[in-house]
Amino acid sequence: MGVGKALNALRYGRVRLRLADVAGLCMLVSFLSMRALTVILICFILAPAAFAAPVSLQDAVQLGVKQSPNLSQFRLQWEALKEAEENAYYAFFPSIDLTSSHGILQTRPATTLSTWSSQFQIAMTETLYNNGANLNAYESARLRTQVAKLRYENEKARLALSITRQFLSYSLASQLQEVQKTQFELLSTQFRTISRQFRQGVRTRRDFLRIKAEVRRSEIDLRSLRGDLEIAASELERLLNHHSSEIEFAPEIMIESEDFKIPAKPPDLSAHYQFQISNLQEKIFANQVRLAERERWPVVTLTAGLSYGASNYLGTGLSVADSDSTVGFALLNLNFNILDWGIRKRNQQIAHLDRLRQENEIEASLAAFRAENRVMMTQLRQSYDNLVLSRELLEMEQDSFSFLNREYRNGKVPYVDLVVGLRDLLNAKVRKYTSYFALRSERYRLKYHQGILNEDFGI
Repeated sequence: MGVGKALNALRYGRVRLRLADVAGLCMLVSFLSMRALTVILICFILAPAAFAAPVSLQDAVQLGVKQSPNLSQFRLQWEALKEAEENAYYAFFPSIDLTSSHGILQTRPATTLSTWSSQFQIAMTETLYNNGANLNAYESARLRTQVAKLRYENEKARLALSITRQFLSYSLASQLQEVQKTQFELLSTQFRTISRQFRQGVRTRRDFLRIKAEVRRSEIDLRSLRGDLEIAASELERLLNHHSSEIEFAPEIMIESEDFKIPAKPPDLSAHYQFQISNLQEKIFANQVRLAERERWPVVTLTAGLSYGASNYLGTGLSVADSDSTVGFALLNLNFNILDWGIRKRNQQIAHLDRLRQENEIEASLAAFRAENRVMMTQLRQSYDNLVLSRELLEMEQDSFSFLNREYRNGKVPYVDLVVGLRDLLNAKVRKYTSYFALRSERYRLKYHQGILNEDFGI
């Protein structure tokens, strides 16, 4: 009642309201405000999911690089080796150590003035030279860090290439589905027309059965392409490590005026990540051999240090100043093994053999990559030629179908020839789309071999 009276008062201009009327009006306004606020919050929450932009090729590559667990392993290994490199670098600097011991110590017979034991020492030590071991360790750590970085960049490029080629496969399936869908709709329209004419006795049973089979064949192909599209999307989500089904991809489209330039020679692989990694690994193997060789040399170390400490200053009546001491030293040490029954010599031979084995493995891997590079160039040129020929074929099939359609309307060619011409036209479109996306895929593969794929995507 309070709400109704308040509204009536406002409607007829009554300004003087009772307290109950004012309270009812406030409750109504509060209720409407809460409902409006709830609707706004729901729209705000659901808006990003409902109106999220489809993921493009560039977005897919960046998302995959961000979420890939395999790539994350390479990044973590690189970060760990950077920490190891810093450790090797700061091994050249002096270290400062503080040691102390306080407690009760009893011996029988007594050897000290008090049962309390106390001592502390602070010392700074530095190894000025240790036969080049620190230098060799730092150089190896620095090279391993560079190798880890290059492996991370190479794996990132490989992931980008995999995502790109799968995204193009998804785009091809999407384009083919649209072509097949158009073809199916056209055949369905013709089927309805011929079915009506067949019932009227204008068409033969052969024409009716032929168009019915064509429609069913087109429907099967359309369902198959829909399945291929879902499979391509699932594989793409796997590469992106994306487990939500709400993601939507924006397929690439064919650009008729796109100009493809094919290099005359295969790319120079000397600047590729794998070749840079192999050069650094050879230096690491050489350091390991040198380290094994130095084990047979006389080991010369030069150490220096300074320490300050005190002891027995608890329970003895002595102060720290009464029992403290300062020690400084600089020592040149020589250690030379006279007889080890050939252990160091065999260690040197083992290091040399390991170096040869690892270099052979690297050379085999590089040889396979060179062969892959040549195959890539062959497939790139073949894809380019296929695209040129498929464009010409599509133009010829379009002219042929236009001629057949015109002659069919004039009653000069049978309906079977028209159906075959329509099927050939569809196959020509499929060949064109397939050749186009295959060429684009090979172009991205070329950029990977050139070592510029990461720069191309800005990752």
